[in-house]
Amino acid sequence: MDSKLSVPNGVYLISPEEINNLQDFIQDLYFIFTHSVVKIFQLRLKNNLEESTAQKIKTICDKHNILFILNDDAKLAIKNEYALHIGKTDEDFKIAKSKLDTVGVSCYNDLDRALKMADQGASYVSFGAFFLCLTKLNVIPCPLSFIFDFKM
Repeated sequence: MDSKLSVPNGVYLISPEEINNLQDFIQDLYFIFTHSVVKIFQLRLKNNLEESTAQKIKTICDKHNILFILNDDAKLAIKNEYALHIGKTDEDFKIAKSKLDTVGVSCYNDLDRALKMADQGASYVSFGAFFLCLTKLNVIPCPLSFIFDFKM
């Protein structure tokens, strides 16, 4: 499988599902981006995503040379030419990939899905959760062997 990765190597930071105070969050991002090795940031708001919020955070990412990825909202990502991360039930991958340079895909515990999505041109795939945690209560952990079994 040939890989044409459109994502940089480095730390991939994901936002919380809800941001209570946007100004405080933006200040925190400035600090983190200035003092860390974050190369990718995913805005993963599950409710109440406003286009203006995405644009403010995208601007901060651009200033720090950090790839901005929008989670789940293919229409907004396509409209603004953002990178996109999609799950199983989100916008059709082929449509998003035909319009965007960077489209990543959640593969959960499914190594076959990961291989299929990589073959179809996914910019990256994600697995997980690998460990039990409080944020993903009803999930069966992904085998650690997937890290070694998957090659893009």
